[in-house]
Amino acid sequence: MRPDFLVSEERVVVNGTDREITGSFTSSVSRTFSLTSTFGAGVSLFGFLSANVSTSITQSTTTTTGVTATAPVPPYGRVIGQYGVEAYVVDLTVNEYRSIGGLPEEFGFCYLDASYAGTSVAPTVYAGWRVIPG
Repeated sequence: MRPDFLVSEERVVVNGTDREITGSFTSSVSRTFSLTSTFGAGVSLFGFLSANVSTSITQSTTTTTGVTATAPVPPYGRVIGQYGVEAYVVDLTVNEYRSIGGLPEEFGFCYLDASYAGTSVAPTVYAGWRVIPG
């Protein structure tokens, strides 16, 4: 997992003076971030039986509106305020196994037939402002 930040709204404060000012950021947009990852594999045994094996993760987070933040803006500089939600980049791997000669507990042979890899972004419940130099 790697940390990420999902931006729902962005504001810029520009300082055209020769002294430091305070920039103010207020969010006015609502946005929902969600994660849905599904891996599936169809299995056909001798043309008689078909099964689908899947794994699914679902999570969603809606950013809150009306939240204000302030930050110092240097003379003749600018800052960028990004409102959003903290998230994680998740690497997923699903392995598909097949069995020959019966179930493994009945002395059958089980082997790795395929492996599926994917990457998704999972939002957390932590929302707020991130202020960066512009």
